[in-house]
Amino acid sequence: MLNWYRVERVLGRGGFGVIYLATDTNLDHPVAIKEYIPPGSARRDGDTALHPLTSAHDGQYREGLGRFITEARNLVRFKHPNIVRVMSVFQKNNTAYMVMEFEEGENLNRYLARAGTRSERRLKSLIRPICEGLAEVHRHGFIHRDIKPANILVRPDGSPVLLDFGSARDASATNGEALTALVTVGYAPLEQYNDKNDEQQGPWTDIYALAGVLYYAISGGDPIDSARRGSALLNGGRDPLISAAAIGGSGYSEDFLAAIDWALSFRIADRPQTLSDWLPALLGRTSIREVRRDTPDIDALMDVSGGTVARGQSETVTSSEYPFGRANLSTERSDISASPGGRGSERSPVIRRSRVKRGWLRSLPGIVLAALIVGTSVLWALQKGPFSPESEVVSAEAVAKTPLPGRSRDSLESAALVAERSRQIERLAEIERREQALADRQIQADAAEAARAAELAARQQAESERASAAQEVDRAAKAAEAAAQRAAQRAAEREAETESRRDRLLQEARERRAKAAQELYVTSLAAAETAIAERDIDSANKALSEARRSGVSGARLGILEARLERVVAEIKRRITDAEFDRVVRRFDGLKRAIEAKDMAVIDALTAESEQNALFRQLMLNFESLHMEITGIRVRNADKSVTGNLRINRMVRENGDSAVPSSAFRDREMTSRLVDGEWSPIVW
Repeated sequence: MLNWYRVERVLGRGGFGVIYLATDTNLDHPVAIKEYIPPGSARRDGDTALHPLTSAHDGQYREGLGRFITEARNLVRFKHPNIVRVMSVFQKNNTAYMVMEFEEGENLNRYLARAGTRSERRLKSLIRPICEGLAEVHRHGFIHRDIKPANILVRPDGSPVLLDFGSARDASATNGEALTALVTVGYAPLEQYNDKNDEQQGPWTDIYALAGVLYYAISGGDPIDSARRGSALLNGGRDPLISAAAIGGSGYSEDFLAAIDWALSFRIADRPQTLSDWLPALLGRTSIREVRRDTPDIDALMDVSGGTVARGQSETVTSSEYPFGRANLSTERSDISASPGGRGSERSPVIRRSRVKRGWLRSLPGIVLAALIVGTSVLWALQKGPFSPESEVVSAEAVAKTPLPGRSRDSLESAALVAERSRQIERLAEIERREQALADRQIQADAAEAARAAELAARQQAESERASAAQEVDRAAKAAEAAAQRAAQRAAEREAETESRRDRLLQEARERRAKAAQELYVTSLAAAETAIAERDIDSANKALSEARRSGVSGARLGILEARLERVVAEIKRRITDAEFDRVVRRFDGLKRAIEAKDMAVIDALTAESEQNALFRQLMLNFESLHMEITGIRVRNADKSVTGNLRINRMVRENGDSAVPSSAFRDREMTSRLVDGEWSPIVW
């Protein structure tokens, strides 16, 4: 018992505490209770009281406890039907407990697995109430900091509710160290990755996460981690996140997909700054261009060094009037969404709260330090246990260190050729217009010369009429007539020559333009084929658009369009358990073939490489090889399964045993899903 609450069972555990399902025995109805238990700094005294782990942890424990209580009292003020309600907080057992309404339903991950739930109309009806409730939180100067599908519950009546509000600060750090920061990978923008300062976090941080939820709904996968996006962009690469406009297809409106891409912008200044900016564009009530025209740049509005927000030249707002970056909300994972008879969410609790100075985003050393922390924790996470294809949420320190896909030299050259062909067509059209104007001016000049000749003949005739001799009049008239005929003949010859020259130039221009269009078509298709092979969806779409714009038609264009559709569908779908098992059996078959010294099977299972020759030599020198497969993992981003093939021991004919060095014993094996087929093992 906790006061008059009877604890029934554990709903969930997170980085900052435990959430229980309990019964309010006074009112006889269920509630959810969160207990403050900072990780790594507290211990349970028997079955009840909590105490700091050591005397060195006492100050941090007390500070975190006070903050937990303060933030619970702040959360009580939020009363909105689409936000979980905090009802009370109390202290007991040398810790504190936050009492919240117990909500029944299923989280958004499970809800979206049902047919008909991913339509644009249904997604808008779910996200709009969440935005309205979250706007109430923002108006009070708080941000949630951990919006993700697992923290959105869909009640039995279809209405959504945003869960997991509470203290997001970890008091386990000692000796004045910075507080631990956690994020949900894919849904946290880069400003959440710095645990030193949160001055750059605001409504735009929650908006990024909401857009990530919609991206998950239309694509079926989490967005690319913002740390990976930052690493690629800061090193001159392209953004590895495939846009919602490219992956959404024809099932969603352009405005809806554009609003998602807007909110997922990497830079803070490129995102909508408030929900009132973003929601009209998302719902199709106004265009993004209109909203952006009226929205100032956050870099121009905020002076983080001085703690003020400036508008124009005369008006300033102090940091107390601009509340974000001081008291904020983000909690560890807790399955408040569980039904009384069900189990909690199967996704691991992964949250991060942090503070970020604006200059840190522009600091390469900061990114490098974050990458080192992330890389170290990835190795730790991979050693914790077997990979689960259904759970891809990892701690922020466990961001994958796999290389980002980039454009090859061939892809870049193809794109340059496409652009050059487009410029050639525009130049040829301009030359054609100039030659047409020149021909028209020549015709006008010939007509003017003929008119002057006729006028001259008329004057000569008039002069001859004034002469007294009839013979002279007759002679002058004949001369004038002859002159007029000659002038008319010259004009006709010039007109015919000009017309012929104009026709010739127009024909040559048409031929040059047709040739350039054909070259643009061929070059664009080559660029599209390269981009499709590299799974660069945006570049492939652009190259195919250039091919269509050339006006040339052919069967190859339709083949590449169909191939691109298959690649997009392949990217969107996730690797099944059956496919995963199939690749694992292939890895095991390679291991057994090596141990059996069956080189034919080895060659059939693998792509030819220096490893094939190496193992031929080992089979000649040793009687037996003892192998092991470790670290099998799945990457849905590029549809690959990777494992580690290790040589544990090599035995000669005389029984001598050799253990390979650490640099020699391991080699990586990878098989990828390409055009519906799994490739040979690359090792």
